[in-house]
Amino acid sequence: MKNFLLFIFLIIPTIHIFAQEPNSFKDKVIRLDSTKQEKFPAKIHANQVDSLLLVWQKEEEKKRTIAREEFLANYDQLPDSLPILRMNNLDLNEMPDISRFSQLKELHADGNKFTKIPKSAFSSDSLRFVNLSGNPIKRLKIPRNNTVVSIKMEACKLNRIPFSIRKMKNLKRIYLNSFSTAHVFQANNSIKRIPRFLKRMDSLTEINLNYNQIKLNKFAVKRLQNIKLILLAGNGLESLPENIGQLINVRRLNLSKNKLSELPSSFSKLDSLKSVIFYENQFQHFPLEVTQLESLKDLDFYYNSIDEIPIEIANLQNLERLYLSFNNIKVLPDTMRTLKKLKRLYIHHNGLIIIPNWITEIDSLEVLDVGYNKLINFPDVSEMPNLYEVDIQDNTIGKIPWKLAKKGNLKLLLLKNNLFLEDEIKLSELKSLQKKREKECVIIID
Repeated sequence: MKNFLLFIFLIIPTIHIFAQEPNSFKDKVIRLDSTKQEKFPAKIHANQVDSLLLVWQKEEEKKRTIAREEFLANYDQLPDSLPILRMNNLDLNEMPDISRFSQLKELHADGNKFTKIPKSAFSSDSLRFVNLSGNPIKRLKIPRNNTVVSIKMEACKLNRIPFSIRKMKNLKRIYLNSFSTAHVFQANNSIKRIPRFLKRMDSLTEINLNYNQIKLNKFAVKRLQNIKLILLAGNGLESLPENIGQLINVRRLNLSKNKLSELPSSFSKLDSLKSVIFYENQFQHFPLEVTQLESLKDLDFYYNSIDEIPIEIANLQNLERLYLSFNNIKVLPDTMRTLKKLKRLYIHHNGLIIIPNWITEIDSLEVLDVGYNKLINFPDVSEMPNLYEVDIQDNTIGKIPWKLAKKGNLKLLLLKNNLFLEDEIKLSELKSLQKKREKECVIIID
């Protein structure tokens, strides 16, 4: 029973993480999911999950009831000079009058049952951050405001971007995303279009529209031209408009969990783009348009069906993080040896047979993850100065990388499920080294 509860508590708050920004944590979670399944029950029946969710919900309701009663009992005693007001996760039906808090800088009102937000919520001349997420809000009326720079309305019931948002003259960040599956918030947004007024919001630099129903057409592109960070994961996009290259200011673009299989030629004109995520799309070929983005630092093609890395990848001389796991790649092209700024290479769960010796020429490399391939050997990477994490688990490597296992700055080495572990004598020696280095380095053998 405790294992079931642990499973539910772990899944619910983290289930939407994978279509966010590329980082090593995302990769760790994926690998833990694939290599540590034995820690969870082999089978969890639907009725067991439902029962556990019901138990969890009842516990949450009790906690919220206690917190709500305490908040309401002490509300009148709160000082008028309060800088941060927290009324989140209380299941309040109506927002109390907060106009007396003239020095309020942050309003945290997420996780309630508000259907309307009073204009007094924005009355403070000091207000900079507002969180209204997880409320069943369909419309929002905001008075003219020159102080708020960030507003969150995640998982509400919006079917359009509120028109009154345009009155926030200094707004920089707006979060209107929903969530892909079960979440602590029950509602979801279903925004379909990008409104005209967005183009006139000169201060706006970031917009999160993940898991909505956005129709990204040529008009939408023109209205997003000034924005630097655009998140459009999980919108069911099957193609991008031909004028996508007009997003001349975009620095980070998240298009994960869509249905893209190719890119328009103008995508290559996104000269300012530094990070792009195509996680879980339908690419069968590595789009050459991406290889012309010379400013690119982060590139994510996790969970596609790519079978070949083009030689043109050498054009990406500023690339630092490359995510190619869960594809069908069999060969690393020699031109990759010129990626002298590459720090992290994740290409596990592919069909690689060898890792070329030239990999040692990339001195900048810090993380090399080639687990779950078909490798029969592995080059000596022990002299690579910055390399501190290596994963070669679940391959058919026959020789123990002793020098690597003794590498001074190594922090993590995954070796399990390789042929060299079948030799009992060598395995014993490896376990001795594992124990000897346990304070400075984690070596996983089984």
